[in-house]
Amino acid sequence: MDLIVQLKQQHVEILHFFKAIGDEMAKGDVEDNYLIEELNNLKDFLIAHLALEDRMLYPSFEMSKFKEAQNLGKKFSTEMTAISKVAMIFFEKYNNMILSDLLKNAKFKKEADLIITTVKRRVGIEESILYPAYDKYCRK
Repeated sequence: MDLIVQLKQQHVEILHFFKAIGDEMAKGDVEDNYLIEELNNLKDFLIAHLALEDRMLYPSFEMSKFKEAQNLGKKFSTEMTAISKVAMIFFEKYNNMILSDLLKNAKFKKEADLIITTVKRRVGIEESILYPAYDKYCRK
């Protein structure tokens, strides 16, 4: 499967996870462990997505003969590393909390909203800037 098509399909799945989690948080009436399971599923999916980017996408930019592509790939890779660290800390922090405590925790909700907003913004930037650059500079 084409790398960019695969990454875009994964973005759709990530956004689907965010919507489902956000909807459940807004309802406040979540099935036992549903939210925790969804957060863990999202974390696992994000890890796989990031691994694909690290293994296939960013190296393509690094190996490009175009300096602009190399710089863009390095910039995006560095930014994604920072976003990933924050996201993984979030997942680990709330991984073992009791569901009812999560739903009452204003800090959890605020941090979840920040992660969701940040990743959604990142998805948009990747699809509008990075992926077209891949097509221009890296596609073989």
